[in-house]
Amino acid sequence: MKHNPEEDWKLERQLALRKEGWTDTGPKRVVKVVKPGTVLTEARGFILIGLSIVGQTPIGIAYAAGLPTRDYVDGAWIYKLRRKPAESEVQYELTAKYPDGLAYQEGWSNPDYPPGDDTLHQWTIRKGLRISVLPDYLDLKPGQKFPYDWL
Repeated sequence: MKHNPEEDWKLERQLALRKEGWTDTGPKRVVKVVKPGTVLTEARGFILIGLSIVGQTPIGIAYAAGLPTRDYVDGAWIYKLRRKPAESEVQYELTAKYPDGLAYQEGWSNPDYPPGDDTLHQWTIRKGLRISVLPDYLDLKPGQKFPYDWL
């Protein structure tokens, strides 16, 4: 297939105009998923919307998010962000199918972070920035499904 530069600027414009529609409570609340035992007061790195992981087990979340599943065999801790990130604080990284916002290439990409689910949208908190999390994290046990009502 031939590359069309016109499509590039259209995609860039669409992403620049993107409004996330996050909420402070409920299913569109932003969360941070970490390995069990990871104590946070502030989030950095990748974040996602709670709705995208509802009904998933820790291993399912890791698989969908393109995280190393071995890190989640003992469960996951999920934190709520204290507030919605400002658009200037985050960068949209496409879906989890694109680790770190890039297409996965065998032999070049980090095999610890394989492509995840193409429907799970991800953002990264810009380098040097942190966003406070609430202290009451969810201790999601192995095999337990992430509950909708926790959001």
